[in-house]
Amino acid sequence: KNDAREALEYSLDDSIGYMLSVTDRRMTPYLKICLMSEGISYGMWYFLRVLWEEDGLSQKELTHRTGFTQPTSVEAVRNMKKRGLIRITDNPNDARQMKIYLTEAGRGIENKLLPKVAKINTVALEGISNADLETMRKVLRTIRANMDGHSPEDLRGDF
Repeated sequence: KNDAREALEYSLDDSIGYMLSVTDRRMTPYLKICLMSEGISYGMWYFLRVLWEEDGLSQKELTHRTGFTQPTSVEAVRNMKKRGLIRITDNPNDARQMKIYLTEAGRGIENKLLPKVAKINTVALEGISNADLETMRKVLRTIRANMDGHSPEDLRGDF
């Protein structure tokens, strides 16, 4: 076992959770300014990103992929529909489920926003080698998978 993991990590510079949170808080204002330039809310952003990669998902699938709660997903879908960014259709295979598709307007915003977001990433990743970037992606995917494999209630007795 790694000795660093044996001891509790109180140093903010060594706390993974703290570093992830602070990094997110540092990047979010840049993203929000970028999104505002196209009239997109921060809440819509993650749902659009998922739909740009795979259109025609159910609300449940969107909720799972974005990691947001069901009420947040309902609100984001409602707002995107109101803005004309998505359309909702019945699922021919399951009448209880609807599918969410991008409209032409929803698809068109992708070409406007992704280049702007790429500039933010360029600033954030300055000085980081491709090898380190790939390692970071691998580690973050592993952390996400580890957390997805549990629920907060799993640890309730440990607190």
